[in-house]
Amino acid sequence: MKVLHLTDIHLDTEYRPGTDAVCDTELCCRGGNGEGEGEDAAGYYGDYRKCDLPLHSLENALLHMSAQHPVRTGTCAVGVR
Repeated sequence: MKVLHLTDIHLDTEYRPGTDAVCDTELCCRGGNGEGEGEDAAGYYGDYRKCDLPLHSLENALLHMSAQHPVRTGTCAVGVR
């Protein structure tokens, strides 16, 4: 039996690449935080600092997993917010 188990996916539908990833708010990498400069700019696929996962990264990951593991019995997602 193959099961895809996803846990703690912190999805941010307001994530914007190039925005400030080093900000004074609880969550960065959003349009309201302004543009980031140089290394402070949020990356296209996400950022490890005070940012959650952009939707397109999750979509790309699921497409890749589906292509690499086409036969699975089910998917279990826990802790998704």
